[in-house]
Amino acid sequence: MSAGSSVLICTLFPLFALSSCNTSRKKPRFNILQYLLGESRTDMMVEEQDRKDAVLLAMSDHYMRRILAATMVEDKSIEEISKEKLVPVSTCYRRVHELVGLHLLRIERTVITETGKKYETYRSAFRDAKISMSLGELAVEVTVTPQIR
Repeated sequence: MSAGSSVLICTLFPLFALSSCNTSRKKPRFNILQYLLGESRTDMMVEEQDRKDAVLLAMSDHYMRRILAATMVEDKSIEEISKEKLVPVSTCYRRVHELVGLHLLRIERTVITETGKKYETYRSAFRDAKISMSLGELAVEVTVTPQIR
């Protein structure tokens, strides 16, 4: 698929359940294998109202926005996010767990230090989100962050 291909109307996983789908005008089918290998364009329109609400909730909370912004490019621990974005540590833990529950943030790695301490690093489930409203219809489009295997 080319980078200029049209937006696919699909659901993504975990934010939106991955599935093959077609859109109008003979657009290419979404291929889950290409997605998992990072070879596919991953601009997706969010269709489910509860998923739209989750994105809107995250965008309406300034701490959640900061956390998502900090983790869009690379995975980070809660302590790194807290320090970088000036979010109180306890608030950062709470919001990160809320975002994980909403499937907007995912655990990228689990790290065990030499002293046996265990912590996770987190990454945003999407690289960007576009939200628009026209004639009462809410549209949410996201670019999914490929998962690292």
